Amino acid sequence: MVEEKIFELLEKMYIDFSKKFEKIDERFEKIDDRFESIEKKLDQKADKQDIARLEFQLKADINALYDGYKLTYEKTCVIEKKVEILSEKVDKHELEIKARQKAV
Repeated sequence: MVEEKIFELLEKMYIDFSKKFEKIDERFEKIDDRFESIEKKLDQKADKQDIARLEFQLKADINALYDGYKLTYEKTCVIEKKVEILSEKVDKHELEIKARQKAV
Protein backbone atom coordinates (compact mmCIF):
# COMPACT_ATOMS: atom_id res chain seq x y z
CA MET A 1 0.00 0.00 0.00
CA VAL A 2 2.75 2.41 0.99
CA GLU A 3 4.80 1.30 -2.00
CA GLU A 4 1.86 2.01 -4.29
CA LYS A 5 1.53 5.50 -2.86
CA ILE A 6 5.25 6.11 -3.31
CA PHE A 7 5.04 4.80 -6.85
CA GLU A 8 2.07 7.07 -7.57
CA LEU A 9 3.97 10.03 -6.10
CA LEU A 10 6.99 9.22 -8.25
CA GLU A 11 4.76 8.88 -11.28
CA LYS A 12 3.15 12.27 -10.64
CA MET A 13 6.55 13.86 -10.12
CA TYR A 14 7.82 12.30 -13.35
CA ILE A 15 4.83 13.69 -15.26
CA ASP A 16 5.37 17.15 -13.74
CA PHE A 17 9.04 17.16 -14.63
CA SER A 18 8.30 15.92 -18.13
CA LYS A 19 5.94 18.84 -18.63
CA LYS A 20 8.53 21.28 -17.32
CA PHE A 21 11.21 19.86 -19.60
CA GLU A 22 8.79 20.13 -22.53
CA LYS A 23 8.36 23.82 -21.71
CA ILE A 24 12.13 24.26 -21.55
CA ASP A 25 12.47 22.51 -24.91
CA GLU A 26 9.86 24.84 -26.38
CA ARG A 27 11.76 27.85 -25.09
CA PHE A 28 14.99 26.54 -26.58
CA GLU A 29 13.20 26.09 -29.89
CA LYS A 30 12.11 29.72 -29.70
CA ILE A 31 15.71 30.74 -29.05
CA ASP A 32 16.81 28.69 -32.06
CA ASP A 33 14.22 30.54 -34.15
CA ARG A 34 15.55 33.83 -32.84
CA PHE A 35 19.10 32.84 -33.74
CA GLU A 36 17.94 32.06 -37.25
CA SER A 37 16.27 35.45 -37.53
CA ILE A 38 19.44 37.09 -36.22
CA GLU A 39 21.49 35.29 -38.84
CA LYS A 40 19.13 36.53 -41.53
CA LYS A 41 19.44 40.08 -40.25
CA LEU A 42 23.21 39.81 -40.13
CA ASP A 43 23.19 38.54 -43.68
CA GLN A 44 21.27 41.69 -44.57
CA LYS A 45 24.10 43.79 -43.14
CA ALA A 46 22.53 44.78 -39.88
CA ASP A 47 24.15 47.72 -38.18
CA LYS A 48 25.95 47.52 -34.84
CA GLN A 49 22.99 48.87 -32.87
CA ASP A 50 20.75 46.06 -34.12
CA ILE A 51 23.34 43.47 -33.16
CA ALA A 52 23.80 44.94 -29.68
CA ARG A 53 20.05 45.09 -29.12
CA LEU A 54 19.54 41.50 -30.21
CA GLU A 55 22.43 40.25 -28.10
CA PHE A 56 20.98 42.01 -25.07
CA GLN A 57 17.55 40.43 -25.64
CA LEU A 58 19.01 36.96 -26.16
CA LYS A 59 21.25 37.23 -23.13
CA ALA A 60 18.24 37.99 -20.93
CA ASP A 61 16.31 35.05 -22.41
CA ILE A 62 19.23 32.66 -22.00
CA ASN A 63 19.76 33.76 -18.39
CA ALA A 64 16.07 33.21 -17.65
CA LEU A 65 16.18 29.75 -19.22
CA TYR A 66 19.29 28.83 -17.28
CA ASP A 67 17.69 29.99 -14.04
CA GLY A 68 14.62 27.88 -14.81
CA TYR A 69 16.74 24.85 -15.60
CA LYS A 70 18.81 25.33 -12.44
CA LEU A 71 15.69 25.61 -10.30
CA THR A 72 14.22 22.50 -11.89
CA TYR A 73 17.44 20.59 -11.30
CA GLU A 74 17.60 21.68 -7.67
CA LYS A 75 13.98 20.64 -7.11
CA THR A 76 14.71 17.28 -8.72
CA CYS A 77 17.59 16.74 -6.30
CA VAL A 78 15.38 17.59 -3.33
CA ILE A 79 12.67 15.23 -4.54
CA GLU A 80 15.20 12.45 -5.12
CA LYS A 81 16.42 12.83 -1.54
CA LYS A 82 12.85 12.68 -0.23
CA VAL A 83 12.12 9.59 -2.30
CA GLU A 84 15.28 7.96 -0.99
CA ILE A 85 14.21 8.70 2.59
CA LEU A 86 10.74 7.30 1.91
CA SER A 87 12.23 4.18 0.35
CA GLU A 88 14.40 3.64 3.41
CA LYS A 89 11.35 4.03 5.65
CA VAL A 90 9.39 1.54 3.55
CA ASP A 91 12.26 -0.96 3.76
CA LYS A 92 12.45 -0.46 7.52
CA HIS A 93 8.70 -0.94 7.89
CA GLU A 94 8.82 -4.10 5.79
CA LEU A 95 11.47 -5.53 8.09
CA GLU A 96 9.44 -4.59 11.15
CA ILE A 97 6.33 -6.20 9.69
CA LYS A 98 8.22 -9.40 8.88
CA ALA A 99 9.69 -9.50 12.37
CA ARG A 100 6.27 -9.04 13.96
CA GLN A 101 4.75 -11.70 11.73
CA LYS A 102 7.44 -14.15 12.79
CA ALA A 103 6.84 -13.29 16.42
CA VAL A 104 3.13 -14.10 16.09
